[in-house]
Amino acid sequence: MKLSGSAVGFAAAVMLTALALPAAAQINPFRSSRGPVMAKQDQQLLLDATQRLNERPNPRVGGTETWKSPTSSGTVRLDRVFHQDSMLCHAVTYDLIAAPQAPPRTYRLNWCRTPNGEWKSKG
Repeated sequence: MKLSGSAVGFAAAVMLTALALPAAAQINPFRSSRGPVMAKQDQQLLLDATQRLNERPNPRVGGTETWKSPTSSGTVRLDRVFHQDSMLCHAVTYDLIAAPQAPPRTYRLNWCRTPNGEWKSKG
């Protein structure tokens, strides 16, 4: 299962905590966030961690995936598994450090698996 194009856009927005989501149709929970912009490779690390967590065959609440680079680190935690509109969904929390000296930031988002198997962020 792959994350959808809109999910890729969301992951980039998470990592670019000061920027809006590129997909206009999605709600941006980070619009009031002000923080350091993160490198593209860090965006990919967050996206990969989210994908690993969402794709676990038997996800358990409390399960985590982490990433770390010289410029950022973070954890994606599964808080809840539920169904919405006949789709499997995960409520996740992101704990991010966008730069070595930046304070940690926490974000929450729901991801749902579409009928074609892609994970899509739900504002």
